Amino acid sequence: MEKSTQNKIAMILGDGGIKAGFIAGAADEVLREFPNFANDLDYMVGASASAGNVVYYLAMGDHHPGKEMWTTLLTDPRFMNFKGVGDLYRDQPLYDLDFMVETIFKKETPIDQSKVKHHKIQCFLPVQDSESEQIVYFTNRPVSDDTRRDLREVEKLDLYEVIKAASAAPLIFDSVVPLESKTYLDAAALDPLPIDIPEILSSKKVIILTKGKANLLKKFRYVLVSLLFLVFVFPFKRRKLSASKYIQYALKPFKLNRLIDIAINEEQAGRAVIIWPTEKIGGLLDNSSETLAKTYDHGQAAARAKFDDIKKMLLEGV
Repeated sequence: MEKSTQNKIAMILGDGGIKAGFIAGAADEVLREFPNFANDLDYMVGASASAGNVVYYLAMGDHHPGKEMWTTLLTDPRFMNFKGVGDLYRDQPLYDLDFMVETIFKKETPIDQSKVKHHKIQCFLPVQDSESEQIVYFTNRPVSDDTRRDLREVEKLDLYEVIKAASAAPLIFDSVVPLESKTYLDAAALDPLPIDIPEILSSKKVIILTKGKANLLKKFRYVLVSLLFLVFVFPFKRRKLSASKYIQYALKPFKLNRLIDIAINEEQAGRAVIIWPTEKIGGLLDNSSETLAKTYDHGQAAARAKFDDIKKMLLEGV
């Protein structure tokens, strides 16, 4: 029997760059502790770096290499080896997503893409259309509703390239990814917490984030970093996006705060549980094995602290 909309279950994995190891640890812990939740999941959403978490879980289930990926494989200096501000001027991206896809994904941890494309759980992987600057959600379901122009099917696409596009953020990759006849990049500057999707907003949901609401200092820092980049780096850099993409990055905390307010309202109404760090986690340019292991472990601990809340949410209305 078809579940009612209110009884559908979703897991939303937010953005975070290399800090998304926290999200991977928390998601792994929730899915392990609540096998019925995992079996009953209707939707999974993965923003930015978390697109890979979603795809690998759908492809491999409990056997996915999440912990190995986030504590070992991504420590490779060929993926990221930041030495200082001078690296911003190089043509080499700060996160080498081409190495990530070609070596870490395809050679070391390959997936059966058909399992993702035909999985019973519907996924949403947000990207930004680089030309129109509109958000597009790649999904593993046929799109027949003409009113949902924000949806694209992944059936004929290479999922490795979809993950790359979803992760291709300003400052850390600085390039677009071609898919079919269009080019895309990370949508996190426009939709850092993909909760405002009709299917997701109406469901019970577990939301995992790497950060809380941005205070005035954090907002100022985003604006300052973007301004300094546009003035002192952008004119001299060959590998770069259009200037508007860095302005979007500057405004990201303002959009995140609005979406977190929606999430908090959902949690207060008993339709969501939010898991986020209770202490500072590693930086966006630190992929040392020690930092990544601590980040993943903290995700697990933060999830365990919310087990009672998750049980309560899942039991309500049953």
